Amino acid sequence: MVHKVVHPSVKLPRTNGCSMSVLVGTGDNIWSGLYLIISTIGFISMITLLDIFYIKRYNITTWWYKGLLFVVCMVASVLIFGGLVVVFWHRWGKKTGEKEANGNDKVGLNGEETHNPSAAELKGLAIEEDVQSYTTIRYGTRPNFRGTVHI
Repeated sequence: MVHKVVHPSVKLPRTNGCSMSVLVGTGDNIWSGLYLIISTIGFISMITLLDIFYIKRYNITTWWYKGLLFVVCMVASVLIFGGLVVVFWHRWGKKTGEKEANGNDKVGLNGEETHNPSAAELKGLAIEEDVQSYTTIRYGTRPNFRGTVHI
């Protein structure tokens, strides 16, 4: 059995062959930061344009209507501008996943090199070592439930 210590400063691969989306488990702060910044900038620009071309132009003074327009701008900025960032993030993940699928440096499911133990190696394993391998916490990696759960 191969155990590899994973340090938090080590950048893990984006995809590992599982059907999990790259948006879920990347650990990439750039795209999530872009999502927050672009959505905020889009919201501010939408509020500014709404204020210039609609609220001041038609002299709207009703507070509840302004509040409703404010909430609509909040939702629209997340859907429009944040949605664009998520689309580009997803496309980027697909592109980097294709590069890794063709590369030679792809690692196994838990960030380890793949290892198929022989029958002689399996006979020498103690039960404590097997339990230890299931209880070892490996930060920054996805669990391999397909390999551990037998139904």
